[in-house]
Amino acid sequence: MSDINFGKHVLESLSIGMYSDPMTIYREYIQNSTDEIDKAVKNGLLTSEEGTIHVVVNSSKRLIIIEDNGPGIKESLVYNTLLDVGKSGKDFRENRGFRGIGRLGGLGLSNKLSFVTSYAGEAKKSIVEWDGDKLLNLLNVDNKEVETAVEVIEQSTKFYQDNEDNDKHYFKVILKGVYPQFSELLDENRVEYYLSVVAPVAFDAQKFIHAKTINPEYKQCGKPIETYNVYLNNRKKPIYKQYRTAFKTGHQERTKKVDQIQQIEFFEGNKDDGTLLYKGWYGITNFYGSVSDKSICGIRIRKGNILIGGEDTFSRFFSSEGDNANKWFIGEVHVYDTHLLPNAKRDDFERNEAYELLKKLLSKQADLMNREHRRAMSNFHSKIKSITMNLNKLDAISSQISSGQVASEVKREKLIQDKKEIEKKLVTDQKELARLAERETLDEKYRKQAQALLKRNESAKKEIVQLETKLINIPTATKSDLDSSYSRAERKIYDRIIESIYAYFSSNIEIADKLKEKILSDLKVKKKA
Repeated sequence: MSDINFGKHVLESLSIGMYSDPMTIYREYIQNSTDEIDKAVKNGLLTSEEGTIHVVVNSSKRLIIIEDNGPGIKESLVYNTLLDVGKSGKDFRENRGFRGIGRLGGLGLSNKLSFVTSYAGEAKKSIVEWDGDKLLNLLNVDNKEVETAVEVIEQSTKFYQDNEDNDKHYFKVILKGVYPQFSELLDENRVEYYLSVVAPVAFDAQKFIHAKTINPEYKQCGKPIETYNVYLNNRKKPIYKQYRTAFKTGHQERTKKVDQIQQIEFFEGNKDDGTLLYKGWYGITNFYGSVSDKSICGIRIRKGNILIGGEDTFSRFFSSEGDNANKWFIGEVHVYDTHLLPNAKRDDFERNEAYELLKKLLSKQADLMNREHRRAMSNFHSKIKSITMNLNKLDAISSQISSGQVASEVKREKLIQDKKEIEKKLVTDQKELARLAERETLDEKYRKQAQALLKRNESAKKEIVQLETKLINIPTATKSDLDSSYSRAERKIYDRIIESIYAYFSSNIEIADKLKEKILSDLKVKKKA
């Protein structure tokens, strides 16, 4: 029986071809760092507050360094730990990374990829170097020098050890000579943004006051949100999540409105045996529209406080409107079940029984949120706008009567019809707004706004009756202009012409009167002829 080998392109699929977004290398390496820090805390080497992850991004040197102060890897284990592929000693029930392929994410992005580590209590540091240029050359389809993944690894890597201080413990990932096509990896602002959205970092309590509500709630149920100190370059403050109390809604600058999270609503789902499957939170806002800021819009799904997928992953759980519905909300779902396994790309979960239960429960939750908040508040603002607009239309009709702008029978008939439609709409809108104003979750400010508008609408009912009487009895400017020798159709055409003249010359009625007199004079002469 012949030996079984893996072709060299398997290595390409597990590294260069695995991730469509190069930025995911930060997630993969920081994920590994958090596992190492957890191990150091568990063994008493560090406290959770002492654990740190430093990210260095140097665009001029085309250099990236990601370093943690975890225990490091024993010198006797380094070679196989870092060069074996798809083999990990991590327990999927305890660690975020467990497949043994995440460290390959940096391959093919730079001239050299190095892993440098020193284990606590050992006076040695171990280095594994990947030659990026040689790796790409060997993986080229036209290169027939090597055929297997093992051959590529052996020819592309170098392993050596050196002296180190006995008390030092760390793990470093170093990318030297980042290729030009991956320059986004060297953009400090983009890296900060990515880490603030994806990495397991804390809320900024100064910008997001509801952190003081969320953190204790999770701690109380025995599931504190795991956070880590991630520093970028020489910044003194760690990276925080982007959440803040006030934010903008809408997409057009001229129509954007500032909204704010007024309170936090929590929800959770359990397995049949009562085990907590997930716990989530979302903000109760005024729900003016979709959240403008991509960094906070949508319910985000996290495991181990690391983002799974993106801002639209939760969208699938809405039975209708999907992504559009999700963007109206701000919140997170933290999942806990050990069988909810992120897939290799961490853009979703593996499909299994645990996922099907998650999908079932979150679908119910999504539709409840959509119905109780987004649709209800959207309807509320719509009714406020509609009633206000129609009351203003009534005022405009009254103003036209008072200023003598009802210049024709056509205009009078149109205003009577407009009045009837407005009256009908006000009746239906009032009934719906009264119902919405009674909702418990409605902000008191908006409840008072609705009550004031409903009171104004009630008063307008008497004005509507008076307005109809005025419209019926008002003498129009063209009612007796033409004698009975003109047909009804001719009178209507005349009415429209005169109406247009008065509308056009509304700021100079004298000119309108003269034009009307001239037209009327010509019509009488021609009719006699």
